[in-house]
Amino acid sequence: GHCTEVVHLFLATGLTEDALEADADEDITVERVPLAEAVRLAAAGEIRDGKSIAGILLAARRLGP
Repeated sequence: GHCTEVVHLFLATGLTEDALEADADEDITVERVPLAEAVRLAAAGEIRDGKSIAGILLAARRLGP
């Protein structure tokens, strides 16, 4: 099989938190994880979403240790 899906990843830095009200159908929980821990979780198979793993690894490569 093959896939024609294209994924665009963006690295945002210098962001600030802003408390916005969620839409009625949103149920989102934000969990802050240091980048090194996210890399470890991805390598351990605890993060299983391919797009998330790609973003984590690209960010780690771009930002360094």
